[in-house]
Amino acid sequence: MTEHYVPTLTEFPWQMPVLDKDLSTPPESPSKGDRYIAGNDWVDLGQLVPGEMIVWAMEYLENGIVLAGTHQNGHIVRSTDYGVNWTDLGQQFSESRIYSFAYLGSGIVLAGTGHSGKILRSTDYGENWSDLGQQFSQIWITSLADLGSGIVLAGTAEDGKILRSVDYGVNWTDLGQQFSQTHIYSLADLGGGIVLGGAAPGGEILRSVDYGVNWTSINHKIGGVTHVWSFADLENGIVLAGTRDNGKILRSTDYGVNWTDLGQQFSQLDIESLVYLGNGVALAGTGPSGKILRSTDYGENWTDLGQQFLQIDIMSFACFENGVVVAGTNNDAKILRFGSAGDWIGHEQDIVWYDGSDWQFVTPQPGWFVWTNNENKLYCYRTSWQEYSPGT
Repeated sequence: MTEHYVPTLTEFPWQMPVLDKDLSTPPESPSKGDRYIAGNDWVDLGQLVPGEMIVWAMEYLENGIVLAGTHQNGHIVRSTDYGVNWTDLGQQFSESRIYSFAYLGSGIVLAGTGHSGKILRSTDYGENWSDLGQQFSQIWITSLADLGSGIVLAGTAEDGKILRSVDYGVNWTDLGQQFSQTHIYSLADLGGGIVLGGAAPGGEILRSVDYGVNWTSINHKIGGVTHVWSFADLENGIVLAGTRDNGKILRSTDYGVNWTDLGQQFSQLDIESLVYLGNGVALAGTGPSGKILRSTDYGENWTDLGQQFLQIDIMSFACFENGVVVAGTNNDAKILRFGSAGDWIGHEQDIVWYDGSDWQFVTPQPGWFVWTNNENKLYCYRTSWQEYSPGT
């Protein structure tokens, strides 16, 4: 375990106490010398593609590059600065929906579409796309999952098939309809060859332990679940599943073998999306009230953060390594961003200080310490600011 020497505040002149570490928007009347750590809050970036209704899918690639796919004209939009600014790449091959993404590494990205059930492929981090064509007469490619080493899975509708590729998505094999289901809405790679599939209309959770070659049905039938819509892999075997039509969150602690029904969440009908941020923190996006829910205990308990910017559904999430999150919505196809706002946007967790006319930014380095005046606490920066305890 790494030991850190804790200096007194006078021993590191580069660092002075900050007034607050959770402020996300610059104060209206700062004084010269005021210091903060730029915090996070939800910001509405607006409708990025006029006429679009839904941001169905989002995928973080690397180095700040993130993609979003829309309905009803099948656009892909792309950001290279952690979701601050976006470029519309246009409608893709006359498709109406971009349902799913999977990043395979080294710039290779796949996108699943509807209503022609195509798989698209990019080798340049999503800038340009090739059409691999309709897959096995399917209408929608509703889910994609990268298992590593070139193995990729795709879930389809309306025949409920699972497709498999072993060459980074170039060629595909049809594994057939799964357990009489018509939709494979979600796929989750848990590592070590374990993969989960969420299905409808039987509310099945499908499970493979051999990288998607063979499948069994958990067939849990918990509380009338008919649609298993979303997954989030937390860590150490903990997995969350979100359902449609009864707004439940299901939780497993043994890599998806057994499940606990956590019940309907805040009177919502749909858990449209789930994402894990690390350190026990998970988010859930709901419908039809467009809420974001938050858990800090690996999904056991949830807090309602309320409806977001008058949206109907929070359809998709993408999380970056710097703690910033983006979300795609249904109603106006908006992109929401959990980060800093105003002049601080793009500087999340930086030390910011006011020089009398402009805000200046200092990127923290591992091992830096800061004292927060509003909390009277000492924080250490590792990959994020964490409250310091001796010996940690």
